[in-house]
Amino acid sequence: MDFKTSQISCGQMETDHFCETMLSYAKLVSELEQKVNRMVFESYGVEKNYESHVGSTTYLLRVMKYRAPQMDESEVGSQTHTDKSFITILHQNQVNALEVQARNGQWIAVDFPLASFVVMAGDAYMAWSNDRIHAPRHQVNMSGNKSRYANGTIFIPQRDSTDTRRASG
Repeated sequence: MDFKTSQISCGQMETDHFCETMLSYAKLVSELEQKVNRMVFESYGVEKNYESHVGSTTYLLRVMKYRAPQMDESEVGSQTHTDKSFITILHQNQVNALEVQARNGQWIAVDFPLASFVVMAGDAYMAWSNDRIHAPRHQVNMSGNKSRYANGTIFIPQRDSTDTRRASG
């Protein structure tokens, strides 16, 4: 399935080059998301619903900056949360600060190798799979003196696609 660039708006981007670069990046990440989803749909035996799922998906690219903490701050980053989407794909600079909570409650620092992505299931995937796919709680916990830059690409199906194409089980 082709990435729908007609649905993308660069808003008030300063340059066409920046907008084109972001569109190119978003297209590549959407291809990764589609490969992950195809594998999941096939493993659940519902591959016949894959194309309609992809066709009903909205793509949202967020560019985030987490600043380094000041001398008198103990916590900077994001609050603990789960994503509401189907899938979130994260890419970042070389400042590691993402922590994921394991099912046993232990927090695990994610070591992002350069040029890698983290793929996390969200609440919508957990609901679709009848809780067989876990949506991990996660947070950003900044330390050190460098800012963290991250791109979060969020994939959200339209409302009716999760209700009618749920994995069996």
